[in-house]
Amino acid sequence: MRAFWIVFAVVIAAPLWGQTRTFEVVDRQGFDEQIVAMTMEIPETWKATREVLWSKLCSGNPLYEITLTISSPDGLTGARMLPGHQIIWSHHEMAGDPGMAQLWQSQQEAERNRLRTEFQGSNCYLAPLRDAQVLFRNLVLAKRPADTQVTSTKPIQPVLDSYKQIFAQPAPGSQVFFDANTHEMNYKMGNTPITERVNFSWYMFQTETRDPGYYMLTQRTIVDPIQIDWFPVARAQTAIATLDQIGKSIRYKEDWQKKVTEVREKRAKKTKEENEKIARERKRELKDRERRSDKRHRDFLRQIWQ
Repeated sequence: MRAFWIVFAVVIAAPLWGQTRTFEVVDRQGFDEQIVAMTMEIPETWKATREVLWSKLCSGNPLYEITLTISSPDGLTGARMLPGHQIIWSHHEMAGDPGMAQLWQSQQEAERNRLRTEFQGSNCYLAPLRDAQVLFRNLVLAKRPADTQVTSTKPIQPVLDSYKQIFAQPAPGSQVFFDANTHEMNYKMGNTPITERVNFSWYMFQTETRDPGYYMLTQRTIVDPIQIDWFPVARAQTAIATLDQIGKSIRYKEDWQKKVTEVREKRAKKTKEENEKIARERKRELKDRERRSDKRHRDFLRQIWQ
């Protein structure tokens, strides 16, 4: 999501090259009627596909995501926006009675199996994350030719600065880890040497509790939508200039953005109301427990006195 804004900065560009056509990204899921979400200018002969996905399970953006692919007629130059991913994990251990510990583990594995079934075919995965490099290897490199070489990795500083600001004060008892890099790779597409650039950013919330009788680890990792572009090594300069011009031509439609903002505000209001309701119910439950406890103490003291 953030990488997309960085790579495709919306600025006024110099006159576009050659013959172009306006390509519209139409939102068909978010509202009662279809509405154009964004437009861009692409070379007239280029191919393009797009979709706006709403409420996608395990998306990098909880509201919507734009998927987009544009490519030259020969397929050797292009750009792509892919949906984000989520990786979650929860592990609990209990010391003491072996029977209770075994029951706890059985219930935990049953819940994991339920999630594995629910996540099938989605961008959500159930796994512990101990090595952050696994993210890039599994979500990007594993889908490239076996001889793919990563030639450079550079930090995306604006994204890192944004993360630092957003996660400056993590929730009590939790840690936040994050990273954002542009990875440049080389491989062959047919017989043509290709350079691919991948903007890959992610963040993870982790909570870990240790004491003599109990251990708990929870992780939730969000991978932002992945932005990719590629081009032949032999015509890199021309291809990069073309891709830059396409990026600079992107315009988000004001009426669509307004509708998105309205949906976001409604959902935020609903979430706030639900959280307040849960807090009130928990408060009532606590008072009920306190009253029941007081009654037991009074009854106990009455029995002693009698």
